[in-house]
Amino acid sequence: DYDETFSPLLKRTVAVLEKQIEGALHVDIEIKTGESSGLSYKSSSLTKLYSVTAIATGATLRALCLKDGLERKAVSGYGFLRTEPFEPNDPDQEEGHKEAQIKADPFDGHEYVTVIDCFMHKNDLIEAIHEYHPFVCTHAFGLDKRKFECEEILYVNESDNIQSHYDVKHSLNKDAQIVGRIITDMTFLRDQGLISPVGPKPDENGVLRGKPHYEVTYDLVPIVEGRDLKYVARFPAGEGGAVMKEAQICIAAAFKPGIG
Repeated sequence: DYDETFSPLLKRTVAVLEKQIEGALHVDIEIKTGESSGLSYKSSSLTKLYSVTAIATGATLRALCLKDGLERKAVSGYGFLRTEPFEPNDPDQEEGHKEAQIKADPFDGHEYVTVIDCFMHKNDLIEAIHEYHPFVCTHAFGLDKRKFECEEILYVNESDNIQSHYDVKHSLNKDAQIVGRIITDMTFLRDQGLISPVGPKPDENGVLRGKPHYEVTYDLVPIVEGRDLKYVARFPAGEGGAVMKEAQICIAAAFKPGIG
């Protein structure tokens, strides 16, 4: 807790400064400096002491006022594992999807690929506090599934050539590593009657595909706060969703040293 840790330091610093200012206002004192005064060692010691105090206090104030922090350049990229509809003709996804392994979903019968979708890229300039655009997540569950647990997996990649929508096993993701995950229990949606089963849907030819199932859709929002990365599950998807679950990791190493 910042208050518990740093408030005593700040209070002592304020007390010292108040005494110095009051003394300077009410007492006419000639301050001797230089080697002849015999105070050179003390002066340098005091300078060092006040420098340390100033640095510590400044760091505290900066930590308490992240919104006023500096932009930082990322040296790593972060993204979530995603199951995307197979879109070989989408200009934003076609290259990655063409090289991805395609699987048919047992619930809706459509084709999907499992890829990494990056929200932070190497060399991005990132504010001290920054909320990214939400990922819309949809999970399907069978009618006999006991618990609706939705898992999202976070990856880090320090490669120079980071691109989204490529298969998790693609060579572009060979250096990608799992650094976090969040599991959100959404069973209450079924138990409280907030969602209903979805039946088979007709394809472009009017043929029913898939089988009855439940679908859970919510937002996954990455948020940078100083040296931390939070990722928050909000339901319902869209503006004003309530926080269902959140997780957090330290990403100090994702920025150039000295500006984290």
